[in-house]
Amino acid sequence: MKIGNIEIVMFPAGSGDCILLHFIKEHFRTLIDGGYVYTFNNYLKTYLERLGKMGESIDLLIVTHIDRDHINGIKKFLKVNGDAKHPNIIFVKEIWFNGFQNISGIKCDACEEIPFVEKCVLENMAAQSIDQDENGLKDISFGDAESLVELIVNNGYDWNTSFNKMVSRNDTLEVVYGDINISILNPSEKELNNLTQEWIDELKKSSRDVIISNNHLFDRAFEGCWIYDENIENNYCNISFSEEEIFSWREKAELDDDIPDDTIQNLSSIAVLIKNEKKTLLFPGDCPMYQIKKYLPDKIDIVKLPHHGSGKSIDKEFIRTKKVDYYLLSTDGKRYGHPSEKVIGNIVCNSLGNPLIIKNYEIPLLANIGKMEDEVIVDE
Repeated sequence: MKIGNIEIVMFPAGSGDCILLHFIKEHFRTLIDGGYVYTFNNYLKTYLERLGKMGESIDLLIVTHIDRDHINGIKKFLKVNGDAKHPNIIFVKEIWFNGFQNISGIKCDACEEIPFVEKCVLENMAAQSIDQDENGLKDISFGDAESLVELIVNNGYDWNTSFNKMVSRNDTLEVVYGDINISILNPSEKELNNLTQEWIDELKKSSRDVIISNNHLFDRAFEGCWIYDENIENNYCNISFSEEEIFSWREKAELDDDIPDDTIQNLSSIAVLIKNEKKTLLFPGDCPMYQIKKYLPDKIDIVKLPHHGSGKSIDKEFIRTKKVDYYLLSTDGKRYGHPSEKVIGNIVCNSLGNPLIIKNYEIPLLANIGKMEDEVIVDE
């Protein structure tokens, strides 16, 4: 899609995110998350190869948080891309990601010895994850199961160089690239410390005398602990309703808000507000809106729906009081009850103005609502 000076590509990522922003006048590209491994294999790889052959670069890669529908495609990309200075596909100038090393302040070295029992516990936490392809679930092998942190460090990528330590509001509130201003709305150090402490507490359940040492196995276990599927919501979208059924969006819009998302990995998700010329874009990853609402203006041109349109991540009050021109929805609608019917109902019936929902899948629930991204070209 193209909206003024900005081109946006939402790659098919199943229930995940993989979004590329191109600020045309500034010649600046930002990739936000990478979806699943199949997202990279089937879509992102070819796109980046074409850019790389044209001499283009990814100026900023943001990995919002540790969930497999955001991180696994990036792991596969960096593994294939190889050395940062001599990449096989494309140059990546900087990566933003909060991993164990920069949250804890411990720089890891694979040579550091770990006691046997603790090593077994860490290896179990770092077990191979399951990835999703278009037809269901299947096992994916990462070879020697590198963590994202290992791939970043060992291949020499510039990691969080815009920050003193970690990507957080407490570290740096705003990063500027020419005419592009990126405000860090979330996380704060509090959320990141909570994420680390919860992991250490989990580790201590199986290994009481934990000694945090300089070994990349801690990176692998930290990421592996959080890369799992959350509990599936019970409000599955009806993807098989017949033409005879009457679907009342107004009734859905008046349903009570869901209990807000309080999962620690989503509360630690990187959320950014990007300003360029007269446009304001919100990309919250899976961070729930209540966490960042107080930092937001009343008018936002483009909002990526948090957590794929989950009712636990965006409430009626936000939709009814913030003026938004475009809501981006990244989901195939097959899992977790995303998008929420009450979220869509409020956008359709109760939002300020007349926002357009832009989707990257033809979801039966939204058969007559919104547009596919390749149908949207707005010159301003």
